[in-house]
Amino acid sequence: MRPDGSARTWWHERPDDAALAEGNLEAVQPAHAVLETLPASLLQPGVLPGLNFATGVRMADLLAFFAGGHVETVTQSVGGAQYEETVPIPACPEAKVLNAATAAVKVGHLWVTNGPMSYCGEEPPAGAVAKPATLRSPPAPVPLAALTPEALPDGRSDGVATALSLLTAVSAKLTPPGVLLPWTVLCRAINDALNSRFLEVVPDGPVPWPCEAQSAAKVEFRLPAAGAAGVGATSSGGGGEAAKQPFSGFGEGAQATVEAPVAVARLDSAGLVALADALADVRAAVAAYGIPLTFLVTVEAPALPPAARQALRGELTTVAGEFAGVR
Repeated sequence: MRPDGSARTWWHERPDDAALAEGNLEAVQPAHAVLETLPASLLQPGVLPGLNFATGVRMADLLAFFAGGHVETVTQSVGGAQYEETVPIPACPEAKVLNAATAAVKVGHLWVTNGPMSYCGEEPPAGAVAKPATLRSPPAPVPLAALTPEALPDGRSDGVATALSLLTAVSAKLTPPGVLLPWTVLCRAINDALNSRFLEVVPDGPVPWPCEAQSAAKVEFRLPAAGAAGVGATSSGGGGEAAKQPFSGFGEGAQATVEAPVAVARLDSAGLVALADALADVRAAVAAYGIPLTFLVTVEAPALPPAARQALRGELTTVAGEFAGVR
């Protein structure tokens, strides 16, 4: 108890040394306890028994979980022997459970969906975290390959995809029916695609990128035209089948001889070494077809001084003469 009559409680966390030194500190069995605060960290997936955020937990069920009198059966293991134990859950006022869930969504521990609303890693607006809402484990990042025309045949029109059409099409592939990905997750995927030169913004659009979710239908994207720096650039030393240009647009008029990339990834130096180590297995996957593999490599070093860029380009050219400099 504090001098002003309020109280501080701890559950599934260690009291600080100052609190442990207080003479009025009390230990209470969970079945008879009422939590004054519920840390957002306790609502991370896998922390508390009986809350399966991977499949989704309704906010109404989470409130019932902390309503008092709730018990969960968990399996314990001692000396190799397993047994079941009943674990009571302390009570916590509804408003404080709602506050904890909101905080967990804000820091990215949980993903909340409520009708068309979908938030993770940002402050949800008032009313988003309410009884009808569902709390889920955070969604996985959207891979670049998920933004290709092959993966999203319904995500483009007349050679162009909008942020809204990408959000709708990617959500249909990666989330439960009727659930949209959080806008922040799609924004990260689009930014990765732009930084990889895998997508480009259609110029002179009504709204620039980045934008807020309400303007998603007004920002347009396309794959870079063939011959642009990064994706679409061809090597100067290749020829024949290996020198075909990558897929150059979302449109229906793409030539049949233009090939789409099989997969796209951003690799650091360690990832590139891992790919080289596994190259024999990668080639074996298509060896029966007799088709050579071509790797389009873009080397990025943001904010590198011009002299250092020139030195790096020289080293790369020494390794493979096909590397073309980009100003």
